[in-house]
Amino acid sequence: MGVRGGRSREVRAWSVALAGVVVLAACATPSPRRVPEEVPAPFVRRVQTVRGAEAVPVIDARFLSPKDVRERIALEMGRVVDSEQRAATTALLRSLGWIPPEGDPWEAWLELQAQSVAGFYSVLDNRLYVVARGEQAGRDVLADPFVEEVLVHELAHAFQAGSSQLPELGLGLLGFDDVAFALAAVLEGDALLTEHRDAERTHGIPPPNAEAFARRFAIDV
Repeated sequence: MGVRGGRSREVRAWSVALAGVVVLAACATPSPRRVPEEVPAPFVRRVQTVRGAEAVPVIDARFLSPKDVRERIALEMGRVVDSEQRAATTALLRSLGWIPPEGDPWEAWLELQAQSVAGFYSVLDNRLYVVARGEQAGRDVLADPFVEEVLVHELAHAFQAGSSQLPELGLGLLGFDDVAFALAAVLEGDALLTEHRDAERTHGIPPPNAEAFARRFAIDV
């Protein structure tokens, strides 16, 4: 999942910790407007090039309006995280003192996603969502440098799903937090590597070293 606001990778990590999955499952709500195939096609070719992939997955890309983000993510997460799991996570965070006694991490997480998410890939339905924010509409959304970056990252997840069973395996690991976290790290690391290689090839931006990358997480959330 791609988010705005200082490149907050913590949100991705939080989604894994909360749900035990690395990518979100699409819900059975009315479908957002389909993105014409030729629009993401240049990005698909870029990802194919940097990954050295022979096969290209079928990409079903959709535009999602900001007002629909919260409901869609809530419904999607509801398919893979039941109320008992949410209650257990909440109790754990409260007992550790990480949230106030009356804090609700589920609602807080949804609110943060609704305000910041720029796009995400759904592994169950092989669908890519791009959020159109502000005055952006249609193809103009992809002209945003941040959305471009997120799109490359999420397309990497689409290539993962098209060539490996690991993304689907992640959906079956609820209750195995350590294994799910390790698998998420592999898939996210692979997508990040694709993102950095594309930035270097397309814009001449060298990948950050370990120290520079770690500083991205030094944010008081």
